[in-house]
Amino acid sequence: MTGDLWCVEVFQKKIYVAADAGLFLLEGKNLIQVDTKFNVGEGHRLHANDGVLWYFGIEKLCFFDGKKWTYVRHPDND
Repeated sequence: MTGDLWCVEVFQKKIYVAADAGLFLLEGKNLIQVDTKFNVGEGHRLHANDGVLWYFGIEKLCFFDGKKWTYVRHPDND
């Protein structure tokens, strides 16, 4: 269950979706949850630029360089 879908972005010829239930990848007709190795929380926006995919959650921020997801820690969030 994805909940509401908020944003779609193409990155390295793959379609990513930010949703209430987190981050998903469109594979065929199915949305598959992306394994970032950490909880990305509730999704809100995506943006791809300069070889990086940014994920803007309600309380979390992370980016993907095509190989590794990195969580950007903010002092007000866990």
